[in-house]
Amino acid sequence: MFRLLFILLLTGILVFNTSFTFFWKKYKDYNDTIHHPRSWSIDKSVKLGTKFIFTSGLDSTTDTFQENINLIIQDVSELDLSLKKFVEITIQQIKTMLPNGKLLVNKRVRRGGREFQRLICTSTMNKRNMKFEQYCWVVQQEAFILTFTCEESEYDKYRKTGQKILNSFVFNKKEL
Repeated sequence: MFRLLFILLLTGILVFNTSFTFFWKKYKDYNDTIHHPRSWSIDKSVKLGTKFIFTSGLDSTTDTFQENINLIIQDVSELDLSLKKFVEITIQQIKTMLPNGKLLVNKRVRRGGREFQRLICTSTMNKRNMKFEQYCWVVQQEAFILTFTCEESEYDKYRKTGQKILNSFVFNKKEL
């Protein structure tokens, strides 16, 4: 009986790992690594201050918004910000700069020996109700903001994929 359970567990792990690597791609550069679905495209042209943007495909001919994940890195050396202070500023910006900005989740998380802030908020942009999930780190005088963006009505549909991408992000160097 124990042998059967062990074999089933091992098979499940192998199937999960195979499907993850088969249907997902790894994007790696000097500082970080992140995984994304093969069906999502990547833009590394550094538009709007982003390091990269992964975008989903459109679901139908009437779909006009591509769900996305982007990474922004900001130099905060002149401000000498801690993660706590950076998050305070970010929350204030959500409330004052985003149209109808509402903070839903504000939680400190520790994963892989590193702390980050998980924020979820909603806002109206271009007549769309949007939902954003952000992971924020402050490392060596730089703020890393990894954001999953989708229409609020599509959030439940894309939540697991978005969070899987967010959770796959790792810093490659220990000193970062």
